[in-house]
Amino acid sequence: SSEVENAAHAVFLECAAKFSPRIEEASHGTACALVLDIAGTELLFGPPEKFAERLRSEMATEGFRISIATSANFHAARIKATATRGIAIIPAGEETCALEKLPIAALDLTEEHKETFALWGIRTLGELAALPEVELVKRLGAAASDWRALAHGVARHTFQPIEPEFAL
Repeated sequence: SSEVENAAHAVFLECAAKFSPRIEEASHGTACALVLDIAGTELLFGPPEKFAERLRSEMATEGFRISIATSANFHAARIKATATRGIAIIPAGEETCALEKLPIAALDLTEEHKETFALWGIRTLGELAALPEVELVKRLGAAASDWRALAHGVARHTFQPIEPEFAL
């Protein structure tokens, strides 16, 4: 029921807020996803590995089974967490290596583009990242440049934290 889902989402968000005040909603479809800005939390929670373990443990006590990925890049963390189980730590500068084995389905592509990549034999993000950008854009349009940046783990993103409702 939507009441139960809303209540669970509120608990999920409240639990995440214990670890970072800056949270962006990244849910897609039926999956609930949050991206936390953990910059500066090292003194409170330790290195990213410890942070992720503590967050996962806290979420488990609330009844949630979650996957966590940490990265300096918003999209790299989101894609890795969505495509894998458990905890994944992506060191800065190693985003391409961390994403290269993930399937092309990790990107939000149209059916037409999925078919095109399948015809070309492109099955992973690493294979997409290896394609020459200019030729790719010529054949598939400007969006192909964005997909390639996502595959490299260097796509830009302006963080848009959830703002509490303003009430007088």
